[in-house]
Amino acid sequence: LLHGAPAGERVTRMPLPIAITMLRLVSIPAIVLLVRQHEWTAVVWLFAAGAFTDVLDGVVARAFHLETSVGALLDPVTDIAFNSSIFIALSREGVVPWWVTGLIVARYALLVGGTVYLYLFHGPVRIQPTLFGKLTGLLTTILLGFLLLGLSLWNEGTQHRFKEVFDVGLGVMGLATIIQVVFIGFA
Repeated sequence: LLHGAPAGERVTRMPLPIAITMLRLVSIPAIVLLVRQHEWTAVVWLFAAGAFTDVLDGVVARAFHLETSVGALLDPVTDIAFNSSIFIALSREGVVPWWVTGLIVARYALLVGGTVYLYLFHGPVRIQPTLFGKLTGLLTTILLGFLLLGLSLWNEGTQHRFKEVFDVGLGVMGLATIIQVVFIGFA
């Protein structure tokens, strides 16, 4: 894990993409705390920064040839921790129903469990993101971002009118990715 992917040289200091990923990872406690305090404007900004760093770390790694095995492992682990923590915190506050959070967490459990299974029974695994997986991840991020923005800007009546749209939309994204992960796993 301490070797760079392109040339195989040993990594002796933290590359910029990993530092960017770590920013997303260390923002999790702050976001969870701010959700518990219903500080929606701050949550929106931290969530947007987290979503931006999710894209930025990969772009920087590829653009400057700073890909590492550590980064390739740390990025999806951070994504799982970031998204799961936010959904769990929002469910605890009654913003997102538990069934939606259950679908999102089940998606990640299947991804991690499937990867561990493949590694144990079939050897090292190279995870390749799919276009469908990236699309559902992007749509989930957009929906969640708009939900948080709505909590920050909309009055309670407007929030209530759109609640079911967000609940169903997020649930559909979670279910769609679960189905995809199961089919890819069997393939």
